[in-house]
Amino acid sequence: MTAALMLAPGEAGQAAATAAPQVMPEREPGQSTGLPVPRFVSLKSGRANVRRGPGTDFPIDWVYRKSGVPLEVIAESGNWRRIRDHESDGGWIWHTMLAGERSAIVEGSAA
Repeated sequence: MTAALMLAPGEAGQAAATAAPQVMPEREPGQSTGLPVPRFVSLKSGRANVRRGPGTDFPIDWVYRKSGVPLEVIAESGNWRRIRDHESDGGWIWHTMLAGERSAIVEGSAA
């Protein structure tokens, strides 16, 4: 049973008003760029390989074929960036394939 279920009906609003505010986790500067990690970027290139590790010795897991895809940089290693996309798929990509501009994907149909 949760704490909210144990409160009387009039007490629920009072408990919410006195709850501690949520704090965003600290973002650490990346080791290579000094920019915050994690951070959001977009795919600059219309074709970019996503590798299993940070280097050309690692196999290519898949290839992005559309520029502007929103990505999240979750780690840095030299000139390589570990990314995650909107479907939580991730891998390593060369830094010049990314743009600092944010983008978005809108799913669903227009009403």
